[in-house]
Amino acid sequence: DKVLNSWGLPLAAVKKVEKDVTSFIRIAGVNQPPHSLNAGSRQLLVGAKKLGWRSEPSKVAILSRPVNGRPPCNHCGQCVFGCLPKDKSSADNTWYPRLLKMKNVRIIKNAQVKKILLLDRETVSGLLIDDGAQSYEIEVKAVVVAAGVMETPYLLKNSSQALAPQGLGNEFVGKY
Repeated sequence: DKVLNSWGLPLAAVKKVEKDVTSFIRIAGVNQPPHSLNAGSRQLLVGAKKLGWRSEPSKVAILSRPVNGRPPCNHCGQCVFGCLPKDKSSADNTWYPRLLKMKNVRIIKNAQVKKILLLDRETVSGLLIDDGAQSYEIEVKAVVVAAGVMETPYLLKNSSQALAPQGLGNEFVGKY
């Protein structure tokens, strides 16, 4: 909360969005049962208890139970690479079906967002897209940036323009 406040984000609105998103994707340990511990974790728990340490299950955005046709985690151990298609909560079985039902969504395959364009200092007006053959702008009413740990700060910093000479965000983007 302290960090969100320091960034000037409306805390109540962020908390509502957080609740809506976690309710949809389901968080093991929050609105689904936590995942069971593997052998190594069980052994660590024994040692932690002997030291008097308190523990609790990790809260992770990985299904522990099936939800809306999405299967639970199969414990393959490849989380760092993301779920395979048709597995767990991959984009193809979690987000695309929902997006394709909406009339105001357009999916552009094999393209990269190069820059977020601003109408004014607080309003996004469009995106600069590169599909390998050409670069072009599209008009948008909203943007959700969920490009990951490396690509999100890269995109925000590359979105420098007259209204945001240092890129989008604040002085913390790309540092932490």
